[in-house]
Amino acid sequence: MFENAKVLVTGGRTGFIGTNIAKALLERGAILFVHSLDSHKPSNFEADTPRLSQLTGDLRLAATIPSGVDYVFHCAAHTSGAHEMVTNPVAQITPNLFMNSLLLDAAPKNKVKKVLLISSSAVYPEMEGPISEDKGFVGDPPSSYFGPAWMKRYTEKLAEFYFKRYGIEVVIIRPSNVYGPYSSFDLEKSHVLPALIRKFVEKQDPIEVWGRPDVVRDFIYVDDFVSGALAAFEKSSGFDIFNIASGAQYTIGEAVDIIKELTEYTGAVTYNPSKPVTVARRVIDITKATEVLRFRATTPFRDGLQKTIEWYNAGLK
Repeated sequence: MFENAKVLVTGGRTGFIGTNIAKALLERGAILFVHSLDSHKPSNFEADTPRLSQLTGDLRLAATIPSGVDYVFHCAAHTSGAHEMVTNPVAQITPNLFMNSLLLDAAPKNKVKKVLLISSSAVYPEMEGPISEDKGFVGDPPSSYFGPAWMKRYTEKLAEFYFKRYGIEVVIIRPSNVYGPYSSFDLEKSHVLPALIRKFVEKQDPIEVWGRPDVVRDFIYVDDFVSGALAAFEKSSGFDIFNIASGAQYTIGEAVDIIKELTEYTGAVTYNPSKPVTVARRVIDITKATEVLRFRATTPFRDGLQKTIEWYNAGLK
C-alpha cells in the first residue's frame, strides 16, 4: 500500500509519534513529506534522507498539502502532560481546533485518498472496566479532560462529516499512553514516563512523583503503537475508529520501581498526591484491534522502558 505512495506526515519532522510513523513509512517504501510547526526546531532526519522532503509552517494559519499526496497522517498537535492538562487546558484546544479543521478541509480539495488522525483515549468518560470504541461519545469526559477531550470529539465528528460529504476515507486512532524514542523529556510538558526517566537518569534526590502510586495506566511502546496504527490504515475502509493500546495495566508505582532498577537509582522517592492527576484508572478495550487488525502489542513493559532509557542516554553523549 505504501510502496511509492506519496505521504504527508504532519509532525513527522520533529514530533514524537509523527517521527516514528515517518520512519516506519520510509521502511515501507513511501515517498515522504515530513512537516513540523517550528522551523527552528532541529529535524529528526538528515537533510539528504532519500525519498524524504522536509516542510515547516504554522498549520493554525493554513494547511498546505503538497501536490500529488495520496495519504495524510496527521500527527501534529499541541500536546502536554498532566500538569498543563489540569492547570492550563485551554492551551490544547484552540491551536488544535484550527490545525485539525484546516487540514481536514484541505485534504479533499487536494484529492487526498485517505487520512489518519491521532485522537486520544481522553475522549472516554470515567467507566469501570475496559472502554471500547463505541463509548467515545457517552456522557462527558472527566472534568480534568473536559475541554481538550471535547476538542478531540469535535475533530472526530468533523472528520466523519468530511467522509460523508466528500467521500475521503478517514481512520481515527485513539491511543493509550505511548512512550519510547523521540518522546519529549521536557519536565513541564512531557508525559509521565519520559518525565520519570529524566528524573531518574539525572539522579535527582529526592525524586518527587506527581500523584499516587496506585494510579493505573495502559502504556504502549511506540514501535507497537506504530504497527497498530499502520495496520488500521491498511485494513480499514470508509470511516473507522480503533483503540491502539497494549491491553496491559501498570500502576505508576510499578513503573517507578522498574525505572528505578533500570537506572540503578539509590536516592529517595516520594509521591505528592496534591500534584495534578487526570484520572485514577483507565483500561482500554483492544478487542476490535485484536479481531479486525490481528494486532497485539509485543514489547514487554520492562523492555520498552529499557530501550527508551538507552535512547535518552545516547542523546546525552
